[in-house]
Amino acid sequence: MSLDQDGTSVHHRGEFCVVDSASATTCPIGAPGYSAFVQSRAFPETTAGQEEAGSRHGPCDAGAPLPKEFPGAAVLTSLSLLLALLLAAAVGFIWKLHREKEQERGSREKLQRELRWRKAQKVDATVTLDLDTAFAELFLSEDRRSVQRKIIPQHLPEKPGRFLHDPCVLGHEAFSSGRHYWEVEVGDRTFWELGVCEDHLERAWAIQESPQHGVWALELYGNKYQALTSPRTPLPLGEPLRRVGIFLNYEAGDVSFYNAADGSHLYTFPQTCFSGPLRPFFCLWFYHPAPLTICH
Repeated sequence: MSLDQDGTSVHHRGEFCVVDSASATTCPIGAPGYSAFVQSRAFPETTAGQEEAGSRHGPCDAGAPLPKEFPGAAVLTSLSLLLALLLAAAVGFIWKLHREKEQERGSREKLQRELRWRKAQKVDATVTLDLDTAFAELFLSEDRRSVQRKIIPQHLPEKPGRFLHDPCVLGHEAFSSGRHYWEVEVGDRTFWELGVCEDHLERAWAIQESPQHGVWALELYGNKYQALTSPRTPLPLGEPLRRVGIFLNYEAGDVSFYNAADGSHLYTFPQTCFSGPLRPFFCLWFYHPAPLTICH
């Protein structure tokens, strides 16, 4: 910018001008390399009145394009879906491995029970019934291997070990060591209990049938099989039992029951440390013509 002879400022192309606040208009602002048309479009003149009214506009106030949407959102969505698929695949794979291990363990345990039953059969115990413990309504066979309950009681001598309240009888033999196995034919009788009990089991009053009170036994009550635990453990069986195998391993604290017809395992009580002699235990609830018979 320069002054002419009368002091008036002269504007040259590519120069900026000073806006006179007393003037009604402003001069155009020049920019190097642009034509006057472009400069006038890019930097429009603004009147003092417009400036005072606050209506002055910049080049980006109107008609400017909005920024484009951030492209990373689609990438994050794709990564999330991929991670979800990978996680689902990993969970499915782990579940499959767990199921296979459970099946393998179940098969191994079943095989071990069958082997134990086979070994138990090699240690057959000679079990007979003790008449001096029999409830008055229980009638024993001459060979002491079968017992039946009848309505009319028999006259039996008083004995300190006789059951006076519950229809039970014990085996004559007491086991304090070793492994023992015997089988009992239950036939179609629908109310019975079989197992072992402590030799000092209460007999003058109603007995409490659970391991905590010295009884390890299975029961058929009506049509329901169950282990006499506290609380009771239901035993869902596909078909009725006709012959039950009882296995006792005294040193191992093991009392197990088997379906003697096919060798399948029925139930094993939790391992116990026995503190005294154990005797075979028999109980005949209700009156039924079918006896319980110890098999040879």
